[in-house]
Amino acid sequence: MRGRVCFHAATPSPRGGPQVPTATQFPREGNLVAGNPSATAVSLYLEQDARTVRLVQGKSFVNEGLSTFASGSPVLRGRKLYWHRREPVAPPPPNSNLNVQSRYFPLPAQTSFEFTVTVDRLDAVELGALVEALELPIGAAHKLGLGKAFGLGSIRVDLDLSRTSVEADRTRYSSLRGRRGRSMNCSQLFAECREKFRAAVAAQRGGQSFESLQHVREFRIMTNFEQPRDPRAISFMELKGGNDTPSYRMKPILRKPLEVPPAS
Repeated sequence: MRGRVCFHAATPSPRGGPQVPTATQFPREGNLVAGNPSATAVSLYLEQDARTVRLVQGKSFVNEGLSTFASGSPVLRGRKLYWHRREPVAPPPPNSNLNVQSRYFPLPAQTSFEFTVTVDRLDAVELGALVEALELPIGAAHKLGLGKAFGLGSIRVDLDLSRTSVEADRTRYSSLRGRRGRSMNCSQLFAECREKFRAAVAAQRGGQSFESLQHVREFRIMTNFEQPRDPRAISFMELKGGNDTPSYRMKPILRKPLEVPPAS
């Protein structure tokens, strides 16, 4: 029987700030283009060999030399994450085409929400994976919601251990009274499960330490909120060029997280 994880709806927390929209740097009447890359953007979604790509100012020219899904052995870049930005920036629209514009109403900083996670039939490694995914190290943050590429949606998730209950299956299902019990010392339980998850991942990678794994190091860099990398060192596809001509054919080759320098 497989374990299950259920995330319940988030509701405003009375401990947070006022739940009112803010339009700081974001126009209320639209005028904001919120484009997202699709899987057809092979320069972003597939691994590229810079030695075979003709680059002009860090961008490939009309797909020349790019690996595509029709190539012999295309390799996916991996996870899709967004960088944290210290100051959210709303890019100006390239034209008056309302069909490609969206309205954004960002919530104020320090706004808080609460949600409940229900788990059932998880082993120690699976529970450790859930804790590892939810509660990031100090100074790190998740990305959630719209406008992530603009710097919005940086949030922290903190576990409220005082309201957390974890029981063994044999206790929970032995009687109705068993469902009313509360586990003791969830802090120690979660710490032990997290270590078991990290050990299991490290074992699958040949015994290398968890924090030294490349994908973990990249994830730590991407989720570092207090010391983010410099977003100016990351090249995106522009809707219009400097002479107001379309520049779709100029494809940026994204740098690896470990290659992007820290923000000054």
